[in-house]
Amino acid sequence: MIEFKYYLDKGEVKKVRRDVALAKSLINNLSDREKMVLKYSLKDALIIYENLYDCLREICDALLALDEYKSYSHQASITYLRKYGFDEVFVKKLDDFQKQILVFPCSLITWPETCFRILITSWFWTLLIS
Repeated sequence: MIEFKYYLDKGEVKKVRRDVALAKSLINNLSDREKMVLKYSLKDALIIYENLYDCLREICDALLALDEYKSYSHQASITYLRKYGFDEVFVKKLDDFQKQILVFPCSLITWPETCFRILITSWFWTLLIS
């Protein structure tokens, strides 16, 4: 897996000022998305899947904003999770998660696990930036 520094050097991530307001906004948006996703049924699987991915990306962007970065790359945002202790296998799953949206229908087995991790992570970040 490519290291985060690669994306910095390539210009796909910029060093910016710490943006707590942006991080809070993304987390608030995440909470709204979680509530919305829970209203859907499995027949709306593509909508659920896309919204879960958007939640994951917003978590990554909130982390980046708190750490003075702005990413213009899906891969860079996902890779940044490694700094927070997520292992390479999990980060690879997230990268694959985004790619599966493009080739839907995909296996829906992965989305409950991802949803669970979203809920835990959003709860954690709500505590962190409140």
